[in-house]
Amino acid sequence: MKRILSKLIGIGLLVFLAYLSLAAQVQAQETVRAKAKDLYERGRHVEALPLLEQLAMELPNDPEIQGELGFSLLAAAAAEPDIPKKRAMRVRAKKTMLRARELGNKSNLMGVADDLPDDGTEPSYSKDAALDRAMQAAESEFVKGNYAEAIAGYQRALALDPRNYHATLFIGDVLFKQKQYDQAGEWFARAIAIQPDVETAYRYWGDALKFQGKYEPAMDKFLDAVVAEPYSRSSWVGLTQWADANRVKLTQPRIDVPKYEKSADGKSNMNITLSTADDGSMGWIGYAGTRAAWEKEKFKATFPEEMAYRHSLVEEADALRSVIRLAESTAKDKKKGPNYTPQLQLLKRLIDEGMLEAWILIFNADNGISQDYDAYRQKNRPLLKAFLVKYVVGK
Repeated sequence: MKRILSKLIGIGLLVFLAYLSLAAQVQAQETVRAKAKDLYERGRHVEALPLLEQLAMELPNDPEIQGELGFSLLAAAAAEPDIPKKRAMRVRAKKTMLRARELGNKSNLMGVADDLPDDGTEPSYSKDAALDRAMQAAESEFVKGNYAEAIAGYQRALALDPRNYHATLFIGDVLFKQKQYDQAGEWFARAIAIQPDVETAYRYWGDALKFQGKYEPAMDKFLDAVVAEPYSRSSWVGLTQWADANRVKLTQPRIDVPKYEKSADGKSNMNITLSTADDGSMGWIGYAGTRAAWEKEKFKATFPEEMAYRHSLVEEADALRSVIRLAESTAKDKKKGPNYTPQLQLLKRLIDEGMLEAWILIFNADNGISQDYDAYRQKNRPLLKAFLVKYVVGK
């Protein structure tokens, strides 16, 4: 009995010691994490990096740690003088941020990974060597958390080029990091005046407004970011996070346009499901015919300066309008018109509201159609934004 009791006491003691050891490890880990978090939030990425490396090894599936490590690697690469090491850090930074996103990190910063070259090359800020050196030096100070020196460096860059977008944007970003949100917004507005068709300044400004609790103005800036560059994943991040914070469900107005293609013998093919019901589906025959006419002759007549055919915005809009035209002309009840399917109801509504082109460009653009976006945005920026407000945000 004494032996059994002794063994039980021994086992209990071992369990207790193991518990104390585990508790000490957890406490040490939390201490390291708190210190790393403090350095990271103060922009001292070079100092935070070794702590985040340690934490990432201990917590390989923690999305927040992986995200902070990835961004700190990218930031610290700016201060690394050795070019091969710099590139290796940037390559690893991209992989780490993509991994963080897979794990569930929804931070705005993770969107940066999409724009990083796979080979780790660092884009030049300017072809002017003096200006590029000034920007690189300012960036090096920024990643060390030396904000006053960073602003001074960006100001030197602006002295060389007063309309330098990145120097203007980055001064705003430094002020944002210092929680000087109103002043940051002023610099973001200046950056937008320089490059109104780049999404970054809109998104940063939206973040500054969001942190002040100004949610409606923040939404406005996030929408501007999407209008500026709808085909960039990072453009949508701010709006998505705003929607999550405000419990708004973003929607994508859906119209399943049948796939149109050509066979090996040059004939047009399109799989269409027709219904005996008078639901407008017969109109898709008009879509196929209109697309074929554009390929044969209308494109060349409309775009005489272009050497080869491409699928264009004006073609797609014409083809989709032809769906409704044919549906209405073949309707059994000419007065009431077809009993449209929900998707064809949406198509007709977009046409009636003058928002068909906006839907095509935002949600149905291919490589050919997307080439028409810049020209359309130049004349229709308010309409694109109104479309997003009504059909995506739902206001």
